[in-house]
Amino acid sequence: WGALHSLRFGPHCYFVSMLRPLLYLMSVANPEELSISTPKFEDAEDSEQASDVYNWSRRHERIARADQLRYPADENAVVDLVKSAPGKIRTIGTGLTYEHIMSIAEEDGDSSVLISLRDMSGLTLLTDNTATFLGGTKLLSVFETLQSMDRMLPCSPGVIAEQTIAGAIATGTHGQGLYQCSIADVIDSLRIVLPDGSLFDCPHDHPSFGGFITSLGCLGVVVAVTVRTVPFKLFTCMKSTTNYTDLHENFITRNKESEFVKAWWFPMTDEVHLWEVNPANAEEQQKFKSGDGSLLALSEPSTQMNSTVELLQDRMEEHTKDFTHKGRQFETVARFKNATHVCGTVYQILCKGIPVPQVNLEIAVPLRLLPEVLEALRLWYKETNPALHYPFILRCTGASKAWLSPAYDRQVCYIGSLFYMDTNGQVKEGGMDIMCQIQQLLAQYEGIPHFGKHFVKELFDLPTLLPKWTEFKQLRKRLDPSSKFENKFLAQLFS
Repeated sequence: WGALHSLRFGPHCYFVSMLRPLLYLMSVANPEELSISTPKFEDAEDSEQASDVYNWSRRHERIARADQLRYPADENAVVDLVKSAPGKIRTIGTGLTYEHIMSIAEEDGDSSVLISLRDMSGLTLLTDNTATFLGGTKLLSVFETLQSMDRMLPCSPGVIAEQTIAGAIATGTHGQGLYQCSIADVIDSLRIVLPDGSLFDCPHDHPSFGGFITSLGCLGVVVAVTVRTVPFKLFTCMKSTTNYTDLHENFITRNKESEFVKAWWFPMTDEVHLWEVNPANAEEQQKFKSGDGSLLALSEPSTQMNSTVELLQDRMEEHTKDFTHKGRQFETVARFKNATHVCGTVYQILCKGIPVPQVNLEIAVPLRLLPEVLEALRLWYKETNPALHYPFILRCTGASKAWLSPAYDRQVCYIGSLFYMDTNGQVKEGGMDIMCQIQQLLAQYEGIPHFGKHFVKELFDLPTLLPKWTEFKQLRKRLDPSSKFENKFLAQLFS
């Protein structure tokens, strides 16, 4: 069945699905060591006996050996590392990127290094409308620091605040809302150690600024990021349950009418859970300020989604072999039960990511094609009836200035899907093939992948889809003629 089915969706899906078991056996020496908790690459660095570094999901083989990790204390130490390293150099934030973008494990010899900015964190400069943070600062710290000064970023946050700011911009982390785009798009300037070891301050009006702000770590080490800030404000999130017809006909309009909008489409029932986020009114602000600072419920709980959530949790239980529901993957859908309208900070409302080991993808399609894409996706679901672990996630954004952003120079809707891993670190049988089919379908509608998540690079014609692709390659060649910041995965991606 798998072979016949793959004929419809193309050779790449079948090739990838056949390779997965072999890759898994090659990459996991002791499956019992895998956990349903939140493994980060720090697990390796904190253990005296650890010999390997993995990404947070441990889905792939190692990223590097622990003795290849370097922790510079300041930008001068980064300069020395870059100038003296005889082999390849890659950087790592909190290890959340799925593909091999940060890997040096496959490079020849033992001279490659993996730089972590763990020890370079915090606010270094503040002006009336900007703030400068060291590259290793986690987004949560950025949000909390700004809020303590009654400021905030002029964009929607991503869902996981555990990321470092340099890592988040490198892979194009974004939120939702047509009147903004990504975290990279609120950058005022960057301070970078270039591949030759020189320090470069890149202002927002530099001709290659769009290449630097989302670069996959190809252009050097981002040691400091200056972001624009705006006055802090509270938000209200109105939650509702609607249906596919409403999503298909009105989702673009809803995005135009609200500051931030997010939807979860459950194709097994065609229900849609919708969040519409806007600045809180005076009464809502007063209610929040009179409380203890926690997210404030503004309505009675709605049980409308409860039965659908329980159906999905039963499926997750079977596929992840977690029959006691101890894994946090169950929390990710339980949030849709007993939904209430809420008031709070934008970070309280939207930073809801729970990084449970998973394989997730996100493909951006042009906003103008969204109704057509939804129809194609719905038809695919009805014909194949895939056992998904999670609803499709829809997040629209405005156009980006970043050359490698899937939203470069166009409004888009990001469509996401995922599979959780079981307690042995494996994805359900056929899960990777399903992920491949979704990507192949969306690629037909000018879809471009989020580079920080899972994607099958052979499915996407990136030089055609990204107008600045060739210009970015030229910038890389000019700044890094010896390909010091390139690994095998990136060499294949840009070939």
